[in-house]
Amino acid sequence: MSPRSRRRPRSCRRPRRRRTCSRRPSWRRRLSSARRLRRRRSPRFPPPRPSSSRRPRRRLRRPPPAPPPPPPRTVEPARARANLASYVSNDDYPASALRNEEEGTTGFRLTVGPNGRVSDCTVTSSSGSSALDAATCRIMRSRARFTPARDNRGNPTTDSVSARITWRIQE
Repeated sequence: MSPRSRRRPRSCRRPRRRRTCSRRPSWRRRLSSARRLRRRRSPRFPPPRPSSSRRPRRRLRRPPPAPPPPPPRTVEPARARANLASYVSNDDYPASALRNEEEGTTGFRLTVGPNGRVSDCTVTSSSGSSALDAATCRIMRSRARFTPARDNRGNPTTDSVSARITWRIQE
């Protein structure tokens, strides 16, 4: 036997023409052996599909929590029983502000409770004098009275009222 015949399989020992053998090229042989290996390693049955035929969705981020509900809408706002400036007299002028001859306009916001009394006072625009600002809130908390705000059902509710008081030294 010639060395050439040893390399060929029996079916191809007597070649009539060149490359007429039924033998596959080497790259096809490698490919088919890789396929066979894949078949052996993978299970014979495909993996079970998910219950829905659609692709699984990406997990979406949760939206931020909803803001708290707005306070009940007031149908009738809180009203002062008298003009707020009438609660302040010349005798209420702070002594330190008189000594330093401080004047100015204090803007403030009052929170009125369901009982008609002032529950909180905040200065929104300062007069430039901390003594005048503090005196404004002190007087409004102690003296101011309101008719409370009413909600849709007619029940008294909290409300806020904004106002300004001008402090002037009387000569």
